Amino acid sequence: MKENTIFTKIYYGLEKIESKFYSILEKLVAVMMFIVTLDVVYQVAYRTILVKFITIPSIFTEEFARYGIIWIMFLFLPICMKEGRFAAVTLVIEKSNPKIRKLIFFINQSLSLAFIIIAFRYSFIFVQSNLLFTSPSMRLPGIYIYSCIPIGLGLCIIQLLIEFLGVISGGLAPFTSLLSSEGKGGAD
Repeated sequence: MKENTIFTKIYYGLEKIESKFYSILEKLVAVMMFIVTLDVVYQVAYRTILVKFITIPSIFTEEFARYGIIWIMFLFLPICMKEGRFAAVTLVIEKSNPKIRKLIFFINQSLSLAFIIIAFRYSFIFVQSNLLFTSPSMRLPGIYIYSCIPIGLGLCIIQLLIEFLGVISGGLAPFTSLLSSEGKGGAD
């Protein structure tokens, strides 16, 4: 029982660090979304209105928006996992007893973790194969463009491991984020 208490303390410590980190990450992603939105609004305004009055070469805007959206998606992925903001059918989970729910949780999370670890490993190969790539208009090196993939997947692995630890230690009930009363995730 003492080990369980140690795991619980470790879980709550990691959860606290993770929450602070995700708070900062959410603010960073919000700033990125704002900048990408301004970029897209500028693209539309320039192509429809401004081009009639002035000619400013702005060939980088579409590329900037594309890479910005990719970075936003990969940085926000672990936060969505933590908060259960994915589509999920929760009927079986809701109707099952706690032991079955825990079993389903471990099977589900193990398969998710295995897939993410495989994708994480291959993301490094992908980034390495694009080291010599430069973007057409912004001339950004491939490592700056595609580094978001291993970063986002690495954060997902950490999030899943912390969630595993929470359920093992008893500090977190399985599928808490999906079954919350706030209606964040799952099917209604």
